[in-house]
Amino acid sequence: MTKSSKQEILNALGAAIDRLKAAGRIPAGAAAVVELEMPRQRGHGDLATNVAFLLSRDTGSKPRELAELIAGEIERPGFVERIEIAGPGFINFFLDRSVLLDVLAVVEAQGAGYGSSDAGGGRRVLVEFVSANPTGPLHVGHGRNATVGDALAKVLAAAGFEVTSEYYLNDSGNQIEALGRSLAARYAELVGGAACREEDLVYRGDYLVGLAERLAEEQGRDHPQDDIPFFAGYAAGQIRLGIEKDLAEFGVGFDRWFSESTLYEDDAIGRAVAELESGGFIYERDGAKWLRSSEFGDEKDRVVIRKNGLPTYLAADIAYHKEKLGRGY
Repeated sequence: MTKSSKQEILNALGAAIDRLKAAGRIPAGAAAVVELEMPRQRGHGDLATNVAFLLSRDTGSKPRELAELIAGEIERPGFVERIEIAGPGFINFFLDRSVLLDVLAVVEAQGAGYGSSDAGGGRRVLVEFVSANPTGPLHVGHGRNATVGDALAKVLAAAGFEVTSEYYLNDSGNQIEALGRSLAARYAELVGGAACREEDLVYRGDYLVGLAERLAEEQGRDHPQDDIPFFAGYAAGQIRLGIEKDLAEFGVGFDRWFSESTLYEDDAIGRAVAELESGGFIYERDGAKWLRSSEFGDEKDRVVIRKNGLPTYLAADIAYHKEKLGRGY
């Protein structure tokens, strides 16, 4: 069934109601939006409308009586096999089977462009999804996010938006330092034979054992074990490669991978916080800097710069969103 077929039925319904109003059989002031939906049960036809229920509110008539009145007035399009009244007042339309196949010709003619539109008008949209921290392999929950995000990006593109898909890599902060310490501990265990201390293993997955073995093969067995930034960078980089490989095998790709660390390198966080400060949206309390987020619906104000001068995750998120808006999304 094509869109034009559905519209033809809507036109026939509207014309029937207009004629009944003109004849005084339905009050002229009775109003209702005529809609068609697919019934949940196959036995109720291919399309149905509840317009009789809506009109009954202004007429005082029972919905089923109105439904019978309207159905009797409809000039049935040729592709409509029959019209039935169901339950307390639904009007059900049963279509000739051949009309349901008409859409196949449309699909064949339009090919890969079937279902697309220009509704988006070329507006730029950024869809950021998955964005799992590079501290371990992807799991099934990430697969769900990848499916939803990739489908949404493709639907928006088909609807005429200019879409960019983006993966945000949280490759800075305490979690990455903890990852580095965990890999350093596994590396020390491998090259020195001593068991890891529990306090060094923030991340305990077996994947770190494999990373330690690969690191020893590539870099040797005598790298300084207190060089945490090195171990952190190596682990995050290798995990990212694994994430990219898994997503590629899953059929999901990204136009851009955005690294959180770049927000620190070019002081994007500092600039974003300074801009908020100049606008009066940040205040100082107990040695920290707070965002007046409660003024915008949040349950409380949030810290953006800690007492030790380090930014919170929220500060980085603010800078990231500002950066996205600055790119024109």
